[in-house]
Amino acid sequence: MLIDILLGIIFVGSCYMIWHRISEKIPQVVAIPDEVITQRLHENSARLRIFLLHFKTFYKEEYYLNLFWSFWGKVFYKLHIFVLRLDNYIISILKKIRARNGFSGLFISEQVTETAVPQKASIADKKKSDGYWNVLKENTPAASMRTVQKRSVEGVRVRVRKTSAKTAVSREHNRV
Repeated sequence: MLIDILLGIIFVGSCYMIWHRISEKIPQVVAIPDEVITQRLHENSARLRIFLLHFKTFYKEEYYLNLFWSFWGKVFYKLHIFVLRLDNYIISILKKIRARNGFSGLFISEQVTETAVPQKASIADKKKSDGYWNVLKENTPAASMRTVQKRSVEGVRVRVRKTSAKTAVSREHNRV
């Protein structure tokens, strides 16, 4: 609450200072004749036209046009190489993090190569990578509760199967 009040006071004070500075300059600005203002605008626009004229001559000349496109081609090529290297750097950081956390990529069949070219994955590769995602899903607290419940249900099923198998064996034994 105190910080909000302090920020409000600072805002009001800064608005007052801006208004005070501008109000000091208004009489000086009004005293300038209109002819001087229009002359100044023409001078500034002439400077801008001369500045843009150089670019226009560069663009119309065929030699300069080729230099222009070759320059931008080199710039975009270097930008492309930079993005690919950045991608590979990020992948290496993620590998280090996985190795540090105990995920060494056991379920991932493809190793990341030096180039960042996407490759088609087969159905078998997708099944292997699904195992990796299942491990990640099971590491959440809610998922761990589900796995505990699944294990207890599976344990009950196994016990029921064992008892039903024993009763089936005892029935066979009794028939004989």
